[in-house]
Amino acid sequence: NRTYEVTYTDIQIPGDPIPAPLPKTIGKHESAEFEIPIGPKPLPSEVTLSVVYESTSDNPIYFPVKLNGDPVGRIDYTGRMPIDFRALTEGTNRFEIANGMDYPIVIKQVDLQISPEDDSR
Repeated sequence: NRTYEVTYTDIQIPGDPIPAPLPKTIGKHESAEFEIPIGPKPLPSEVTLSVVYESTSDNPIYFPVKLNGDPVGRIDYTGRMPIDFRALTEGTNRFEIANGMDYPIVIKQVDLQISPEDDSR
């Protein structure tokens, strides 16, 4: 099992600030990109993208997601979505999360969980 997380930046270089990827506010009808390096492309696996977010609304939220520029589905109110492992590329994968709602959201955590497929079936 492997889990990859977008982490908070804690590097200070005088005169050359590095923007922290999280937390990230996504305005209404805007999107944000997050890069997740995974190393080698995984063997057949169960892959889940998880997002922890804050919202000013109690309405159900759905976030359309692109992986390396291609639509792969949407995250529902649980903050999780399965991803076909074949959509991942070796090295760094770029996830674009869109906010189609009429109010901003704050992304607090983004991680990618990769687990070997269950061979016992």
